[in-house]
Amino acid sequence: MSALAAEPALEFAGSDFEIAGKALPGHPFIRDRRRRVHLLSAAYFFELQAKQGLSPGSMRDVAYVIIDWFRFLDRRGCRWDAPKDELLFDWKTGMENSVKMVRTVRGGMEEVRQETAFSRRRIMRRVWVVWNYYFLLQNRLELVCDLMEDPDKGKTGPGYPLMVRVVPVMNAHGRVVDARIIPPVGYGTVPKRKRKKRPTPDDEQIEEVMQKVQEGATGTKGAYASACHYLAASFMARCGLRRQGVALVTILDLEKALLDLGVNHATIFGSEADPATRSMASRKRIDILAIVDDPVSQAAVRSALEGAKQKKHRKYGFFEVTEKSGPPNLARIPIDFIWECLLFIWDARAQFAADFVARKAGRATSNHLLLSMKTGQGFSEKSIGNLVKTAFNDAGVEGSGHRLRARFAERVSEDGYAKERARNGPLGDFRAVELEVKEALRQERVESQAPYIHAAVRRGSLFRGEPVLLEDSEDAGKMRGLAQALNEGDSEVRAALDLILRRFKIFPVPERDGFLKPLPRNIGTNSDR
Repeated sequence: MSALAAEPALEFAGSDFEIAGKALPGHPFIRDRRRRVHLLSAAYFFELQAKQGLSPGSMRDVAYVIIDWFRFLDRRGCRWDAPKDELLFDWKTGMENSVKMVRTVRGGMEEVRQETAFSRRRIMRRVWVVWNYYFLLQNRLELVCDLMEDPDKGKTGPGYPLMVRVVPVMNAHGRVVDARIIPPVGYGTVPKRKRKKRPTPDDEQIEEVMQKVQEGATGTKGAYASACHYLAASFMARCGLRRQGVALVTILDLEKALLDLGVNHATIFGSEADPATRSMASRKRIDILAIVDDPVSQAAVRSALEGAKQKKHRKYGFFEVTEKSGPPNLARIPIDFIWECLLFIWDARAQFAADFVARKAGRATSNHLLLSMKTGQGFSEKSIGNLVKTAFNDAGVEGSGHRLRARFAERVSEDGYAKERARNGPLGDFRAVELEVKEALRQERVESQAPYIHAAVRRGSLFRGEPVLLEDSEDAGKMRGLAQALNEGDSEVRAALDLILRRFKIFPVPERDGFLKPLPRNIGTNSDR
């Protein structure tokens, strides 16, 4: 018989852990003193992470709160399934009375002082987590019963261990529009969190950050690290990926993006005369690693990508990415950036992988695009966040990696707004812009795009004139050159243009004054962020 543990324990699964085919890296588990997995808590964690899409970081925070509650109950000699409001109140009181020692150095002198370990907001958050744990187990998962009042089912009264408070929900006009239930153990008011404004960096600041990303790695770790770090930050700035998404990008993802663009086995290596074989080759991905030492095939890939841009008018390839434990979504990657990634794979990454295998006695590297110099496996999201944050600090720009994604969102909004104006003028509809931004950012809530669309509208109102939509990139370049010559007052160009318009009977289209439709109420405001 195994010895009892001193207290309930919290463990986290490895990076390859799955439940029912769902990848759940770092999934938490609670073990009791007999080292048995607490199955009801496992069901609760699965509901939060796999079903509700809670991010791994938030999942860890919740798990630490639950294990702290379990240990408190264990010290009190109470069962986990026998909670009471009195116990929850005592747990809250203990957090209020707990202190921590803080050491600071001022003027060369070390100073030690006591501070409250938990703020009122954090205490209330922890109480909510425990209360919601029992609420979800009883009312959604139906794994326990009669632990908590349930006014919706008429189960109220002093016979229930956990009571609830029903509070009205009022609209801006003071009318009661709904009701919600909250734990009775808490505070009457909790001070609002002071949110520091996080300005979105402009393009010049983004360039400075990207330069610092490269310089920081070049000076200490060499050319491979410089290129690797640059690509990590570029996936945030040019594809709008979160750091978790960047860490999960694989070579297979790039092969899928190439296949989406029509760059397949048939276009690179030619196709057989047999129609069946030719059809199969057109659906077969090219093996990027197999052509590391094949410059002819690499040139064919480059030519095929240019063909996708010029002939098919494609700007992006697409591959699936999973972020925040949600379902897979399509991320778009610019064609030019795909080529940069391919050059990295065939040069710096290939050299690093060969050196790593030789140095580690045959130990293979992973299929991830960005490899850790220490382990040869994929970069961790924490490492990616740290290196980008360091670059922001070195560049003197406020923010972190998520601000790169914010600038990406602004650019997508500006592009979508300009295209909608060019297509429909005064009949332009924000809904079309919303959908485009939502798709690019892979966000669930439409309201999340509101600040970026508002910023695009404000910027658009600062300029005279009206955008014109051109599908072909070469035509767009020609029109930019023509517009520049006209703005500089070139009379010969203007006369030649008038002659062309008359020759082909093309009549000028009068300018339309922007979006005439007001901002929809439910699109949100800047204060909603």
